[in-house]
Amino acid sequence: MFSLAFQEKIRKPLIGLAGLFHSMGIAGSWLSLTSAAHRFIIWRSPFIKSLNADFIIDVGANSGEFALIARAAFPKAKIISFEPQAAAYATLNKVMKKDPHFSSYQVALGESEGTAIMHIADFSPSSSFMVASPHSVPQEMTIHQLDRYENLIESNYCTILKMDVEGYELAILKGGKNFLAKSNYIYIECRTTEPIGCSFSEIYDFLIGLGWEYQGAYDSVFSSNGKLQYFDALFCNQKKKLS
Repeated sequence: MFSLAFQEKIRKPLIGLAGLFHSMGIAGSWLSLTSAAHRFIIWRSPFIKSLNADFIIDVGANSGEFALIARAAFPKAKIISFEPQAAAYATLNKVMKKDPHFSSYQVALGESEGTAIMHIADFSPSSSFMVASPHSVPQEMTIHQLDRYENLIESNYCTILKMDVEGYELAILKGGKNFLAKSNYIYIECRTTEPIGCSFSEIYDFLIGLGWEYQGAYDSVFSSNGKLQYFDALFCNQKKKLS
């Protein structure tokens, strides 16, 4: 991490730059462009790196942005990605093709086995089973339960389950109770205002009921009127921590 002295030197210029972008009316666009960098900084923090993950399960991998961030944070971890969209899946595997500890599955995860309609958006990360965005195209996807893949991880190793699936998070959690029992941490996108599919409180209640503990919020995003829209929540499996 940067020293406090260095941070103090660059703090005021950065604030000034942010003020300039705000006065030009492009602050929101700038923050959107830098969101990946923000997540990269979070995952390079001493706390996240101290989790010493052996397995990173990337649910909603899209084109590999998070897989690259996870690899930078945990150079030796095994990364296993799930992504149902064909174009995004192809890019994901192209991005990670030289990584010997990476594997992927072109499948959607959910509460039960079967099929469901995903609304494929122009901006592919916004594609969702829960809501159709303007100009989205419906496409039938195969659904598996996360529990089908529980043998990919081992209970005596540290597993972080990352999930970003546009409102389908709770359905996936409900289909993965055995997988969750073998996992150590969950890093999951949650919505507060205008929830899509499921809210933070529903995810919170479900995980607390299974013996997980809420550890805090990261990478918060606010609406134009200043309300907290969504954030990434970190949960810890207390049953594994105490075992």
